[in-house]
Parts: sequence; structure tokens; C-alpha cells
Amino acid sequence: MNGRLVSQAEAVLPVNTAAVFYATNVFEGLRAYWNEKDGELYAFRLAEHFARLRESMKMMRFTVPYADLDLYEAVRDTLKGNDLREDVHMHLVAYVSGTGLDATSPTGLYINPRRRARITEGSGLNCCITSWQRTSDNAIPIRLKSGSNYQNGRLATLQAKADGYDAPIFLNQGGTVAEARGRPSS
Repeated sequence: MNGRLVSQAEAVLPVNTAAVFYATNVFEGLRAYWNEKDGELYAFRLAEHFARLRESMKMMRFTVPYADLDLYEAVRDTLKGNDLREDVHMHLVAYVSGTGLDATSPTGLYINPRRRARITEGSGLNCCITSWQRTSDNAIPIRLKSGSNYQNGRLATLQAKADGYDAPIFLNQGGTVAEARGRPSS
């Protein structure tokens, strides 16, 4: 978190930050795969994830103080510091630690590594069409990976689970399929 390895208990944000109060954050989900033969973790497409993170930060008008080299080092330090020797999924999150709705800086960064098994073929999902409509990209840019954008999916997922399904399928404003999840959350 912000250049230091810290415990989960130490990784906290003040409640009055824009990140907490207004969900002013962007993120990328990064995967790294353990190769037993090589004794190495191999991260998947970091350059593309870093470019999308940077684009999301620009769209949210964050101050962007991170070069790709900084991000590569942060991922490497996180993986090495947690002594991971298995497949892992990480959330790389950039957030505004300033206060107020119009805050764009200072920008913080954390990486939250979580052990997660590989996705296997043949594990289907029991899905439903949700009554929640997929948010229009011209209302809030859905291509933006921001915590606030996930409330639409969260509400639909809660509805699907309450109705006995694994996951929702969204329709758009025209009534056609717009989005579905690839796997249930864990």
C-alpha cells in the first residue's frame, strides 16, 4: 500500500476520503500463475492492465503519478513479500485520498493479493435475466473499472442469488443481452 508491504489490518483508508465516501477508485484484476517446474509466478498481461488502469485514472481525472516501472515493481514486491507459490488474483487499486466530491489528488495505490484456483472448463452457471438494466455507457462509462460501477452488478447478483441463481444476465436499454459474468464470485 503506497510503496510499503502492510498487513490487512494496516491497509486502511480514512472514512472522509473521496475513495471511501464517493467510491473514487479505479482498479484492475491481475492474475499470476504459479509454475511448479520453474518455481516462478508469471503475471498475465501486466502492460495491458497498467494501460487500462492509467486510462481509467485519466477518465476519473485522477492525478496519475505512477509510471509502468513503478507498477511492475509494486506487483513484484507484493508477490515476493507474500511468498506466494500458487495461482493468485490481485486487485490493483488506485484511489483518491483527498476529501470532497471534486478531489482528484493525492492518489494512493494498493494491491490486494488473494489466492484463487484456476478456472476450469465444464463448470456451468445457473443464470437468470435480471430486472436491473445494464447501466448505459453515456450515463456512467461502464468501460471504466471503478468501484462505483460495480453497484449495478452487485444489485443484480444479490437479486439472482436471492432467487436461487448463480449469476445475472443484463439486458441493455434495447432489451438485448449486454453482459454476463464469466464465473461466480468467491
